[in-house]
Amino acid sequence: MQGGRVGMVNYNGCLTIHSSAEGLHLSVWLPFRLGHPPLFIPWDTVHNATAKRFLWTRFVVFEVGAPTVATLHLSEKIFEGHKFAG
Repeated sequence: MQGGRVGMVNYNGCLTIHSSAEGLHLSVWLPFRLGHPPLFIPWDTVHNATAKRFLWTRFVVFEVGAPTVATLHLSEKIFEGHKFAG
C-alpha cells in the first residue's frame, strides 16, 4: 500500500515497492496492473536525487536514465541504506 508519482501520474496506495542492493522493484496491485508491468530500476540509472518535504511527508524526487526517461517521486524511506548516483 505504498504510493508514488511517475511523471504526472499518481499511484496512491496501489504500489508495491521493494528496495534491494541492485535497485528498485516497483509493481502495481493486481486489479490495476493491466498496462503496468512490474518495473526494475537499477541504482546506477538513478540521477539528480533530491530530498523534499511537504508538510509531514518526506520524499525523494529523482530522474531515471541518461538521457532522462522518467521522473519519480517516492518515499524517502525507500532510499535508506542505499547508495546511488545522486
